[in-house]
Amino acid sequence: MIDQYVYPELVWVHKLFPNKEDLFKTVARNLYNKGFVNEQYSESLISREIKFPTGLALEDYFVAIPHSDCKNVKKSFVSVVILDKPVIMNKMDDPEIEIPVEYVFFLGMNNDQDHIKFLKEVICIIKNKKLILKMKKAASSEKIISLLSTDSLGGRLLDPA
Repeated sequence: MIDQYVYPELVWVHKLFPNKEDLFKTVARNLYNKGFVNEQYSESLISREIKFPTGLALEDYFVAIPHSDCKNVKKSFVSVVILDKPVIMNKMDDPEIEIPVEYVFFLGMNNDQDHIKFLKEVICIIKNKKLILKMKKAASSEKIISLLSTDSLGGRLLDPA
């Protein structure tokens, strides 16, 4: 299901950003320019991340799943950014701790019901270390989308239940 909301123009591989603020503003500007979000999205995304950090430490890699309020999303999406050099973000379960995030999944759902379903699917993706490592080696947005498809890795990849 999630692969239906991952668009090539919203997937960036091997990108460099000096910090999370620059990453967030750049992605938000891209989303706005492509018609996925409204003008308030960027500010909402950044302020929400300050109040409720989204960084996660998983095994030996670090992921973040930033998102905004549904009211700021015009068209549902998942924007994937694979970084060449980590940006420092705060942990979800312990905001005082900073972690070096290399994999960022920006969630943008325009209704609360989809938001919960998509969050569950993203959790399944980010817990799949084999998939995450393949994403890091991917050379294109198309390859990332292929990896996220429900048929990749020899069968149903995502099982949010």
